[in-house]
Amino acid sequence: MVVTASSIRERLIRHALRHRNPTKTLPRRPRDPPPSSSILHHIAAGDLRASITVLRATPSSFPASVYSRLLHLCASRRALVAARCVESHIISSSFPSPPSTFLLNRAIETYALCGSISDARELFDEMPHRTGGTWNAMISAYASAGCPSDAIALFVRMNVSGIRPKDVTFASVLRSCSSLLALTLARQVHGLILKFGFCVNVILGTSLVDVYGKCQIMDEAHKQFDEIPDPNPVSWNVIVRRYLDFGQAEKALCMFLRMIHVGVIPLNFTVSSALVACSDSSWLSVGCQIHGIVVKNGYETDYIVENSIMELYANNALLDMYTKCGNLKSADLWFLQMGSRRDKVSWNSLLAGYARHGRSEEAFDIFIEMLKETAPNEFTFSLMLAASANIFMLEHGKQIHACLIRNGFNIDVIIRGALVDMYCKCRLLDYAVRVFEKESSRDVVLWNSAILGFAYNGRGAYSIELFEAMQRDGIRPDNITFIGALSACAGLVDSGSGVQIHALISKSPFAYDVYMGSALVDMYSKCRRAFEAHRVFDNMPEKNVVSWNSLITCYEQNGPVSESLDMFVRMMECDVEYDEVTLASVVSACASLLCIREGMQIHAQAIKFEKLRNDLILCNALVDMYAKCGKVSVARKIFDGMMNIVAWNALIAGYTQNGENEEALRLFLMLKRESVWPSHYTFGNVLNACANLAELQLGQQAHAHVMKHGFRFQNGPEPDIFVGNSLLDMYHKCGSIDESRKVFERMLNRDRVSWNAMIVGYAQNGSGLEAINLYKRMLMSEEEPDNVTMIGVLSGCSHAGLVEEGRKYFDSMFKEHGLIPSRDHYTCMIDLLGRAGQFGEVEKFIREMPIEPDSVFWSSLLSACRVHHNVQMGEWVAGRLFELDSENSGPYILLSNMYAEVGRWADVVRIRKLMKDKGVIKQPGCSWVEIGRKIHVFMVKDKTHPKRKEIYRILRVLKMQMERLGAKLNAEVSPDILLLGAE
Repeated sequence: MVVTASSIRERLIRHALRHRNPTKTLPRRPRDPPPSSSILHHIAAGDLRASITVLRATPSSFPASVYSRLLHLCASRRALVAARCVESHIISSSFPSPPSTFLLNRAIETYALCGSISDARELFDEMPHRTGGTWNAMISAYASAGCPSDAIALFVRMNVSGIRPKDVTFASVLRSCSSLLALTLARQVHGLILKFGFCVNVILGTSLVDVYGKCQIMDEAHKQFDEIPDPNPVSWNVIVRRYLDFGQAEKALCMFLRMIHVGVIPLNFTVSSALVACSDSSWLSVGCQIHGIVVKNGYETDYIVENSIMELYANNALLDMYTKCGNLKSADLWFLQMGSRRDKVSWNSLLAGYARHGRSEEAFDIFIEMLKETAPNEFTFSLMLAASANIFMLEHGKQIHACLIRNGFNIDVIIRGALVDMYCKCRLLDYAVRVFEKESSRDVVLWNSAILGFAYNGRGAYSIELFEAMQRDGIRPDNITFIGALSACAGLVDSGSGVQIHALISKSPFAYDVYMGSALVDMYSKCRRAFEAHRVFDNMPEKNVVSWNSLITCYEQNGPVSESLDMFVRMMECDVEYDEVTLASVVSACASLLCIREGMQIHAQAIKFEKLRNDLILCNALVDMYAKCGKVSVARKIFDGMMNIVAWNALIAGYTQNGENEEALRLFLMLKRESVWPSHYTFGNVLNACANLAELQLGQQAHAHVMKHGFRFQNGPEPDIFVGNSLLDMYHKCGSIDESRKVFERMLNRDRVSWNAMIVGYAQNGSGLEAINLYKRMLMSEEEPDNVTMIGVLSGCSHAGLVEEGRKYFDSMFKEHGLIPSRDHYTCMIDLLGRAGQFGEVEKFIREMPIEPDSVFWSSLLSACRVHHNVQMGEWVAGRLFELDSENSGPYILLSNMYAEVGRWADVVRIRKLMKDKGVIKQPGCSWVEIGRKIHVFMVKDKTHPKRKEIYRILRVLKMQMERLGAKLNAEVSPDILLLGAE
């Protein structure tokens, strides 16, 4: 059989018919799903690439919901290129009709979330039709992208265009004002909110709280919070955080507890802020209660992935709270309980706690343990460098620095700032300069470390140079920068630079910062400008204890000292809680004013508080106050409970100032036996005691101690200038003017006190010409004379008999140096004219004097009358003295001697009778002599000396020898006169 094509075809047909299933049809090719369903499926699966593929393959438009979901996916992935594709498809698929404004608004928001503010602005500018939502989206984009100025400018343009803003618009603008700390602008926006009739809702209320809080107007911030009808957890978080940032940790805690009381569950961020507040205020017990809230609300055991970061944040905040409160034992236990949940922040918090509380060695042990578990970051290294920022841990710091260099670790500006800080605190300024100059891109933190470090080390001029260089580099100073610059000005006593920096602060966002105000008060105080300090204080909207302390200390150091007590009273009236610094300053003011009663009251206040009772600074001030007020026994009791070098100095000074110079020297010997290292102030007081005793040998021994302990005043540091000045005073009071001159000539650096001490020393030792020549040298130097200088100069003219020169120098006080003559200067002039016997000029001078003469003035003139035997004027002057001080025996004795010298014995007897009638007693004469390193004191008619019998026997022998030599008593002289002379 022949097989043909037709037969084959037939066979196939039959085969197919034979095997056909009558219940089924032949399969057909499946149809593709609609593009909308496909793209929604990919979006739900999070497959952005597949979604964009479908989008590009479909020329027709999609529903608005699809575009919205796709843009949301792009934003969550920060997929800028994909977002551009979506925007392009929205526009192209709608052509020739205009694209949906709603979708383009979403595209603007997406661009902002993707970090491309330029794409958002380009789309905004090209939109043919803009709604209020468009403006809101763009303003919000600027605010979120950190472009607050652009957001505000666009808001202004929106108002000009007549578009009514919404609450979300105002919220974005207020957020921009917060970023700029633009308080005035924020108030204007607040006014617009009220003008447009918006009721304060949660969004607007929270934004207002935030902006006022960041601008440090916490009263207004709190007021706006109270006006929110139903604050949500975010609102509570903002008010708690703002109080914390403002430094009012206690109020932050109060708001947190109020939040718990009204039943609002706090955010993890809020819990962390409350724990930080406990750290700042050292309220450990409250922190433990918040720890209980953490456990109760499950923050510590929340293992949901979305909350894991927040959980760690709260745990680390707990750890940080325990370390800052000094409860390192609880911090260790909590750190161990965290187990595998520990991260770098946990380790760093524990390290910071140990470093902060001075346990640097243990911090390094923890650092070694950390290296076994995790790698340190730049913050870890900066912490360890901070722990090394003292002379005892310097080698550890150098090792870390070497380790960073050896291992090629990137030494960024944070670590470099910590290095600069460490080397400055260890006074290795050359190292600090090298580290600082190696960094080309310096940020504000690095500049601050250098400015503060050099100011701390007394290099204020270099700090100000750095401050100026920082501004030339375009770095904007922050509050720390300004505080460092002000500290430099205070150290230099440079009020001119301080005023310029004050002007910059006034234009900055920190003009009303409470710490900035305190720094300004301190700067003006140290520049001796109390009026400006008080004006700054009065203009501060918010004052804390530091502000009050700065002004109280200002008046205590610069005067009028009584004003510091008035400010303390005012401080208590304002219910400001004082601290140990406040009381120490007020006690020092009481010491200066000799106000023992007020000082005892303040001491009683200190005893009530345990933290003040044993404060070292306060106790030192109390020792000084009691010693200066003559209560040396009380000062000694306080001293015996502390015995640090400051207390030693205060008590030695107290003994010296109260005339107990021998006791001061005994205490110095006791100090040496106790192996306490004396300071320059110690030696200054010891030298003063030697000067008061006029004991040259002891003074020379003290001088040897000075040299032995390294206070080589000729090298020039300020403490050594202080010692040098004390040596000058001691030598000239001991009559050794040559030694005083040698000390002065060896001093390479002298201050005004040095010049004054030497000029007055020359004058008091009768070297008037030398005093005037030294004054001429002083005028040729950079040192300006003061009132003390002129007293020395006028006294020198008086001793040298240089009347005309004395007149010239007296007239130059105000004309050339701006000094107003005091009563002491007029007394010097009277002494000058009286010694020269120019009593006519004296009378004329007295008539022209603008002040009323005192007893010292008249006594000086009476002495001159005796020298020149001017009995007539002497009687007139003595009469004035009898009126001023009738119980002082000096004028009676001087007048009696004048009568005796001219032979008027009847008047001598009359004066003696007048003294008896008025009960005036002449102070008994006193003399002393040192024999065998022991001082023997002798008084008139003294019967208490242990060797009085031998002394009187020698006196009788001397009397008989005098009589044999013809020194017989004049029979014409009455026994009363002899008695008067003997006394």
